[in-house]
Amino acid sequence: MARLSAEQRQALRDSLREDYSQPGLRADERFVAPTLAARQRYIRFATTASALSAQRWQEQTSQLQPITGEHWKL
Repeated sequence: MARLSAEQRQALRDSLREDYSQPGLRADERFVAPTLAARQRYIRFATTASALSAQRWQEQTSQLQPITGEHWKL
């Protein structure tokens, strides 16, 4: 690792002192309300998130090239 200058060390120390915590969730954000509409919104959200995650995974894996060759270490 490279040595840091005095200014860089001070900037690092200053950044470590900052508060990066997130505020707590509100009650309506923690739980799904026991109504049909709320459950339907949650199911749509989870389905969309899952589909986007699967799409990103598919894009990443489709870019990989298979290893081919005659070398014994492959």
